[in-house]
Amino acid sequence: MIEKIQHVSDIGKSTRDKQKDIFVSEVWHIWDILIERYSVINTTQILVK
Repeated sequence: MIEKIQHVSDIGKSTRDKQKDIFVSEVWHIWDILIERYSVINTTQILVK
């Protein structure tokens, strides 16, 4: 139901306007992935030395 309402509200928006919207859960997920990525890079660099 919420997805349909979101779709209706996005009808008049350009692609650029749609890309400006981001939810807190999406931000948290991206942040979590970045933290894990840099943790793996750091661990790999330590093990290579």
